[in-house]
Amino acid sequence: MNTAMSIDNSGAMPAPPPAATRLIGLRVVLILAALSETFDGYATFSATIGDPSHHGAQGLAGTFTTAQIASHPFLATATLVFALIGRVRDAIIAMAAILAMNWLSEMPSVVLHGFELNDPTNAPLVLSHIVAYPLMAACAIALARRGERLGIATTLVALPTLFAWAGVTAFAIAVSIHGF
Repeated sequence: MNTAMSIDNSGAMPAPPPAATRLIGLRVVLILAALSETFDGYATFSATIGDPSHHGAQGLAGTFTTAQIASHPFLATATLVFALIGRVRDAIIAMAAILAMNWLSEMPSVVLHGFELNDPTNAPLVLSHIVAYPLMAACAIALARRGERLGIATTLVALPTLFAWAGVTAFAIAVSIHGF
């Protein structure tokens, strides 16, 4: 008899918990990340709509930026709704789409100016946004589509939001200590 598994007196294995209970932790993480992204997306969208200087964006860079700004609040809301109703795989894919759109909007700048790794404080940020985040999004989408390792997929799509909030928190602490 395997000592790692308990068998009750009837000899039957205990039933695994329902799928909804097993995924509650992932849903909570996705809901928190989606709330943050929804707030960010709608704030950017409303600021852009209210500022006439943003309406004249030209060329491919303007098109990508406009597409990212326009899609962000809707993708974030979709992530939130999917996570709330328990469709974790769809929520992961929607959150990964946010990362992919952010990457796409930064590509014209990379093509025009290169990676701009001269500044040692900017290099990790550039590499994370241009290299790591799109790879994380692609891996999360692949895992979610297959229904495998949803915890890893959730972590991959939630980490950029967590890092963004860590940066905001660090800035707020620095300002509160040192002032402007």
